[in-house]
Amino acid sequence: MTCRAFFDSEKDNDKKCKLLQELESPVLAQWETETASEHSPGIVKDDEVIYQQVVDPTHISPTGDGLLPKAFDVCSSHGLSTNRFAYSTLAELTQKGEARAHEYNRNSPDKPQRKLWGFVPFSVRDIRKIVCKETGARGLFVFDTADADDITHAEICQGGIESKSKIQARNVRYSLYELAKGNLRSLEELRE
Repeated sequence: MTCRAFFDSEKDNDKKCKLLQELESPVLAQWETETASEHSPGIVKDDEVIYQQVVDPTHISPTGDGLLPKAFDVCSSHGLSTNRFAYSTLAELTQKGEARAHEYNRNSPDKPQRKLWGFVPFSVRDIRKIVCKETGARGLFVFDTADADDITHAEICQGGIESKSKIQARNVRYSLYELAKGNLRSLEELRE
């Protein structure tokens, strides 16, 4: 199977990263050098910056004093959605994030209402340097999962057979959380 064939067939699978964890890290690293979508502007390169939307209350602690580690749990299930800054602007990303929160609120009026709080800008190179401490194997992979409505879309996925242990998997995601904590930017900060 190729990267494109996998993402074409599993695009809407909420457990696609579980399937990626069945593959070995070298296979996934090779897939990062292939496009994952017919809408892709190209592979996600190491020197790119990707932005994760930070949503309150989903990602922000109830006390308002920081990012929750669980904000990165989706790396091990359906993938952590991000946007490639090289193909967008802060204004466009903000508009997309606010529209997404508005749509959620309209469709889920009985649940806590969401708002775009800010972003975490990540260096792709730094994400790809995260390894499983127990095995030394890479733990996170970044794929260009563009779609017709958003060519900037990319996903951070936890993968590789070496990261199947729950403790190892949690440690990999915690490394991403540690990386994010130092980069967290509120909308107010970014607009200054």
